[in-house]
Amino acid sequence: MMPSCRETTERVTDAREGKLSMWARVRYFVHLGMCHHCRRFVRQLDETTRELESLRESDAGVPTATKAELLERFRKRG
Repeated sequence: MMPSCRETTERVTDAREGKLSMWARVRYFVHLGMCHHCRRFVRQLDETTRELESLRESDAGVPTATKAELLERFRKRG
């Protein structure tokens, strides 16, 4: 059975971290091969990740207090 778009997008992180079983990985990639919406989602996620990593590397002049506040807010949401 083909996984839904929701199931596929929920598994992106596990797929990237190598946490899917062989069968789940096959189903994930077959779905991506057939679904342009999910491929677009993964591309957007990759682009967002790259941009965030570049900000982290440059530090972007963000004050330490602001960084600490943002990190705390992210932790509370998780």
